[in-house]
Amino acid sequence: MIRPKIFSKKLLSWSLDHPRNYPWTGEKDPYKIWISEIILQQTRSDQGKSYFENFIKKFPNVKRLAKATEDEILSSWQGLGYYSRARNLHHAAKTIVEKFKGHFPRAMENIKSIKGIGQYSAAAISSFAFDTPEAVVDGNVVRVLSRILGIDILFNSTEGKRKFFNIANIYLDKENPAAYNQAIMNFGAIHCKPKQPLCQQCIFSNQCYAYLNNCIDIFPVKLKKIVLKKRYFHYFHIENEKGEVALQQRMKKDIWQKLYELPMIETKKDQRFKSIEQIEKESDVLYFNKSLKINLIETTTQKLSHQEIKSRFYKLNSSHIPTKIKHEVCFVKRENLVNFAFPKIISVYLKNFNQNRYAE
Repeated sequence: MIRPKIFSKKLLSWSLDHPRNYPWTGEKDPYKIWISEIILQQTRSDQGKSYFENFIKKFPNVKRLAKATEDEILSSWQGLGYYSRARNLHHAAKTIVEKFKGHFPRAMENIKSIKGIGQYSAAAISSFAFDTPEAVVDGNVVRVLSRILGIDILFNSTEGKRKFFNIANIYLDKENPAAYNQAIMNFGAIHCKPKQPLCQQCIFSNQCYAYLNNCIDIFPVKLKKIVLKKRYFHYFHIENEKGEVALQQRMKKDIWQKLYELPMIETKKDQRFKSIEQIEKESDVLYFNKSLKINLIETTTQKLSHQEIKSRFYKLNSSHIPTKIKHEVCFVKRENLVNFAFPKIISVYLKNFNQNRYAE
């Protein structure tokens, strides 16, 4: 087993030869580090770069973020998914302004007391901004340590989290915590990759348990594959005579909470609506007085972490306007749609429709 000092020395040397240039690289502002870490929790660095730059441009500091409306923040977060992160950012920004006078606390316990900031994010903020000797333990770190040291325990278990946290802190270079944490995460991202790691050129090949025992693919130990829950959404693109589009906000505690969408019906099984009568039987929002045919415009499928959403989009022209629409549905001018935060499938549909890719 490789000794911690040798491990960190080789790792830091590798890092100097393999720099990664991102807007947050070398950043010392805890606010910007915080935003980057929350974005990168579910987004690859290359994809997250533009989102980070745009978010910081719109909300350059924690006070501006705290003053923003939830709709503004959700709109800027659009496309990143896992929108609870954006709502937690807003709540946390208010806490930092009210409780810590607009300044990020330095103590780990105070950082972790802020809603939405867990052990991983707190360690990243603390080590990168304040050079605190705290190990950052993300998926990259778990993969590197589990392969090199042969740790065959499930990370997501209570025992696994404790063990990986303890080992990560043992191997942490406490004199250079920021550089070390960045180096081990980068090493996992571009060298010790989940698939097809560069083992032949690895600086740890002579000490790596997984490589020496030809069992790279079993590390880190993973949970069994999750069976996705299948859901069926039917969206209705309704425009009135003024060219305004009908929208509703998702208020229930469910995916995409507080985001906007077209009026929607969820069915328990996969089916296709072919008439207004079918819609009325399923909907408690839309009511019609005509027996009119409707056209299916598009069908899409989106996989989330625990769900698979099959969505159908139907276009109704001005003669199809319902005789009654419940109060939660509002009509919005096309040019104002950019001010609303939508799930990705809705924003993609509206973009395509506005580019005249679909004909009624």
